[in-house]
Amino acid sequence: MDEDQNRAALIDKIETRKSHSEKWAGYDFTLAQTFLWLAILSSFSTAILAAAVEVPKLVLGFLAAIPGLAILVEQNFSFARRARWHWEMVAKLDQLSNQLRFEGAKVEDVSRQLGVLGVAMEDKFPAINHDGLSEKPPSPK
Repeated sequence: MDEDQNRAALIDKIETRKSHSEKWAGYDFTLAQTFLWLAILSSFSTAILAAAVEVPKLVLGFLAAIPGLAILVEQNFSFARRARWHWEMVAKLDQLSNQLRFEGAKVEDVSRQLGVLGVAMEDKFPAINHDGLSEKPPSPK
């Protein structure tokens, strides 16, 4: 391949990865907002229903449990942090794409930077929080 083909192939690779991160950033942001609003609205609804209307205790109990469950899911799956991670990836990929398109950067240099970026960002990815599952319980005395 000549220089122009290599440049086009690398730009395509970067743009494909950028598009992937933009898609997942949107999904993760939407999920984070959904769980946040679910917690807020169910908490508000529970308080209003408990004060204003005769509602079965089972219904109030169910509504009262939703905020805690929503917070637990968001904390364990880290949707907001994952969205932020993806947007950071998009910004950094955009920088690399701009270097190739507009700044005359060498393909080899940007390719190397892309590899370094991939490794660095993988180390920062917010994994599922399983701290309580991976710890050994205290031994009985």
